[in-house]
Amino acid sequence: MDLLNYFKDLDGSQIVIFIINQVIIVYVASKLFVSKSKFYVSLQEIKTSFASSNNQVEDRLNRNEHAIDKVEFLIKEQNRAIQKFFEAHTKSMDLLRNDFKEINTRLSTIEGKLNK
Repeated sequence: MDLLNYFKDLDGSQIVIFIINQVIIVYVASKLFVSKSKFYVSLQEIKTSFASSNNQVEDRLNRNEHAIDKVEFLIKEQNRAIQKFFEAHTKSMDLLRNDFKEINTRLSTIEGKLNK
């Protein structure tokens, strides 16, 4: 198997470890690390790197969840405000309707008196 072609086919999220002639070859997140060279990375460094990456991802998730909570709160507040507006509008329309009924009744009374 041609290792270089194998590494090219990986999607970047995989971890592959080979030991060939006492040389450790580690492929992590699209990076190739080979022991006994200037690119050597110890397993502890890889673990530390993953822990750091995981912490960054968790921090981003927490910030996103907090932002989602804020948006949900704002949507609820906006919905309450809209509900209050419609309740006030409905009350106002009911009052106007009652006023028009009263005006209509008075006009009918006046019209009845004028026709006598």
